[in-house]
Amino acid sequence: MSVSRVDIGAALALLRHGLGMSQGELAARVHVSRVTVGSWERGQRRAGDLRPACHALGTDAPRLLTLASVIAEAVADATR
Repeated sequence: MSVSRVDIGAALALLRHGLGMSQGELAARVHVSRVTVGSWERGQRRAGDLRPACHALGTDAPRLLTLASVIAEAVADATR
């Protein structure tokens, strides 16, 4: 199963919420705007290099992509 920008964005949002971090706080940590973080989370913009965001969220890219894959599978299962 392929992982979409929406799935990656949902994973970013889930991790961010779990840490009690606002979009603005994440944005400040990775030196982008809050609007950019929101665009990533909605899947409207590709995050590019995920490492800074992953680092700010206390994870790494492989774990983020694994979470995104789980989210994609759950969505697929729910729509069957």
